Parts: sequence; structure tokens; C-alpha cells
Amino acid sequence: MPNVGNSEKLIRLFRVLGAKLVLEVFGGAGAIWGFSEAIGLRVPSTVWFWRPCALTVGVIFLARWVDQVREYVASMDDDDDVRSIPAKDMVAAGGDPEEGRHLLVLGNDGGSRLHG
Repeated sequence: MPNVGNSEKLIRLFRVLGAKLVLEVFGGAGAIWGFSEAIGLRVPSTVWFWRPCALTVGVIFLARWVDQVREYVASMDDDDDVRSIPAKDMVAAGGDPEEGRHLLVLGNDGGSRLHG
């Protein structure tokens, strides 16, 4: 089974974390900006106060997003969609560790990982 290429990994990274960037980072800053206007606190004379408030929230959420990107990249291994079960666990699963066969888990496992 072929390894997932770097371009496919980058596309997956963009799909997963691109939505988080828009919804969490821009959404958090925009929520402060829009809510302050909706309840009547942000008027032309108070924009000087609300702009740094929205930017501060955006920077905090951006730092959180960058940490999520770092963790996501660190968790990606060479072949993210194919994980092998260690030989000691194969006997219980019906494999023969002497022949070197490996059981493979294919596809998305819902976020949990097999550890061995």
C-alpha cells in the first residue's frame, strides 16, 4: 500500500485546520467586534477601545490555533492511514508473529490510535 504523499498530508492539514482558523480565530475576534456593536457598546467614539479588544481575543485564539497545528503535525507519522499491530498482540488477534504477518487497520479510526 503506497504511503500518503506530502502534498496529500498538506491538503489534509489545510482541510482540518483551515476551518478551525476561520471559525475559532476569526470567529472569536469577530464575535467581540460584532457583539459590542449589537448591544450598542461599540459606537464611533468607542472604536478605539473595541478594536484592541477584538485583536487581543484574535491573538489569543491564534496562539491556540498555532499550538493545535504544531500538535497535529507532530502526531502525523509517515503513513497515517495504515497502522500495524505489534507482533505480541497478533497472537490474540489470530496472526502468527513467527511469519512476520501484520494486521493492518485501514482508514479513519475516529481519532483513537493503536499503541504498542
